[in-house]
Amino acid sequence: MRASSPSLRPLRALLCLLTFSAGCGEEVSPGWSGAIVDSAGVTIVRNPLQPIWAPEEGWWVEELFRVGGDESVPASHFGYVADAALGEDGRIYVLDQRAQAVRVFDSDGGLVRSLGGPGEGPGELGRLATSVLESGGEILVVDWVQHRLSRYDVADGRVLPSLPLPHAPAAQSWWESGGDGEVYLRSLSRSRATDGGWSSDDWLLRWVDEARTDTVLRFEYPATGLGARGAPRLSPVVNAPAWAVLEDGRVAWTTLSADELRMVSPAGGVRLVRGASWVPHAPSQAERDALVRGVAARIVMLGGMASAVDEVPVDHPETLPVLTDVRAGPEGSVWVQRAGSLRDAHPMALNTADPPRGWGGPRWEVLDPEGRYLGTVDLPPRFRLMEIRGDTILGVQADRDLVDHVVILNLNRPGNP
Repeated sequence: MRASSPSLRPLRALLCLLTFSAGCGEEVSPGWSGAIVDSAGVTIVRNPLQPIWAPEEGWWVEELFRVGGDESVPASHFGYVADAALGEDGRIYVLDQRAQAVRVFDSDGGLVRSLGGPGEGPGELGRLATSVLESGGEILVVDWVQHRLSRYDVADGRVLPSLPLPHAPAAQSWWESGGDGEVYLRSLSRSRATDGGWSSDDWLLRWVDEARTDTVLRFEYPATGLGARGAPRLSPVVNAPAWAVLEDGRVAWTTLSADELRMVSPAGGVRLVRGASWVPHAPSQAERDALVRGVAARIVMLGGMASAVDEVPVDHPETLPVLTDVRAGPEGSVWVQRAGSLRDAHPMALNTADPPRGWGGPRWEVLDPEGRYLGTVDLPPRFRLMEIRGDTILGVQADRDLVDHVVILNLNRPGNP
């Protein structure tokens, strides 16, 4: 955090009194023309269009290597990568949902082994496994359809006894490592409401051990209607949270219907971050048509018929998403993905309550720990950012034929050795 000049502090204090700015206890970054105010105990950060970074201070990425798309190497020809994670030793774990397997690659992209495979036996995976991560010398794979956490030994891939998932079988589950080194999971439960529609509970939990979880917060947001009993409706955009646990334990999260980022401290303090450019717009007819085509492609990818989109009424969103993902970055930074063109949205990002990673916008706005707008980092188009660890960025890029490639990028930061 940059301190203000001592000679300016008395003037700044006077301005705070005159304008009732509740950011008066905060240090202001030189070159930042935004405002920090308090409203009913909630801190609000209002970012301008102009970033703090000067052109020579910005961060940028370069590709180190990629894996995938080589049909002569079956293990590197991915069907659909639902998740990927970095291990402590630089290994890369890739969960291929279509293959129902985890491919393990070394830090240079060489294949180490394959784990899992289709089935219901020990170590085998169901069709909709959602997450992979390394924790405590184990590789963990979330198989919510089979209501279990599949486990493998990091050293040799040996299958370990599985564990029941929290809230199973009622909840879908997505897991990832937090910036604080803990393991967190989103648990989504749906049930029929009295009017025949749907209600849902969406929670963020911290995994304590094989028998316990701690509640971190409840994601509260406007739920997308899915129709009533016997009268389903198709929603191309299903509202869902994107979230990241920061290194200090705060949770930064937003949803597809929101135009602001919420930062919640372990003590319950709330900070709302707003951007001058975070302005939603109603979809045009061309964009509505693109959404329907995307949903049809998703249905085909899941083994159905594209004509299914013609069999139920379509509920288009009032506005298109503005913010589509959140990640914890180096130096306590918070990365927020801006929605891109719908032509870059992956079909698997549509009509689903899954974490909204596949919207494909290449521009990420980088905030400092207080939520101030530092600048932007441009990633490849159609890139699903999975993890940032130091200056290493792991992601998955789909080509125009929707073939996935696992990509390792290096983050360049001026002044960082």
